Amino acid sequence: MKVLITALILVLFSHFSFAGQDRGGGKGIVCRGNQNEIQSVELLDIFEARLRGQIPVFNSDTVAKELGHILERTKYIFAREDKWVYDALQFDFRSFQECGYGHHYCGFIERIRGVDLPITQDSFEGPISLPSNCKIEQVAIFEHPGNKHWTINMDLVDKMDKMNLTAFILHESLYSLLHSWESEENSLRVRRAVGFIMSGASFLKTADILRKPYIHCASPEAWDDEDSLYFTQDTSAKIPKVVMYANRIRFSKLINFNDSILKSKEINVNSRLEEFYSNLNSGNIKIEVHGSPNNIEFLSRLRFELKNGIGTFYQDALTGGGPIYAPVGNFKCNLVQ
Repeated sequence: MKVLITALILVLFSHFSFAGQDRGGGKGIVCRGNQNEIQSVELLDIFEARLRGQIPVFNSDTVAKELGHILERTKYIFAREDKWVYDALQFDFRSFQECGYGHHYCGFIERIRGVDLPITQDSFEGPISLPSNCKIEQVAIFEHPGNKHWTINMDLVDKMDKMNLTAFILHESLYSLLHSWESEENSLRVRRAVGFIMSGASFLKTADILRKPYIHCASPEAWDDEDSLYFTQDTSAKIPKVVMYANRIRFSKLINFNDSILKSKEINVNSRLEEFYSNLNSGNIKIEVHGSPNNIEFLSRLRFELKNGIGTFYQDALTGGGPIYAPVGNFKCNLVQ
């Protein structure tokens, strides 16, 4: 009878807690002992970052202080200054540290123990080689059927070290942000972004990335004045090479496209910027931008097609699985010196 009652409770818990539409959540690499006791928990984001050769760091004596440094490195994640982004991240950072611990209750964060969370299908992590005593387990469920809600497995969170706990809070906060702004459908960009930030890197404003001369392409059809494409010289390349940066285009807030791969059959991208610009106004030109394997937009594919100097911006794929928006036309490009 006791077993039957326990099973019934678990079924009811699963029904009521996860009846909404799952938007995903954080996963961890959980290693257990012979008695199924939890020995260690590493966030999937950190595990994957180490596989890419990134070295996660934790330079503070508390999680709160480290999150303060991380907020400064993350606030330009959309390559522009936006106080809403800063405030949204700061709010979630604080909520995950305080909500549900008695002294600060928030209804949108539910902390549970003794129950395994169901595995979500939003991570697409692919085959990963793990030790025999370790497996991927769900640390948190994030739902957004109208109002955001997290269910957190505290048995796993309690076993995280400070670095992984910080990365977990960053992951959930970024996922919430990108879902609100981008209708993010998977955690691929989020995990890449967490690995990037936790390795000590920073997102930069476009103005801080660009150095004159650069090519600025803008359209009156874009969402606002900051929706632009930029072409500039890659100063790190041994031979002349042009790279492209993209600000927000119709809510395609491209994250860390700095390491993109630029391709074109009609125009030489391995050239001086001035030569590249002189060719933009001639004939029909198609420029493709592919995310490189190591950057955050690694699955994204963009196109910029020009006919007699007038351009149209297309989205062919986005890493986060969000909606592909209609093309934006009537771009005109100018050389800024």
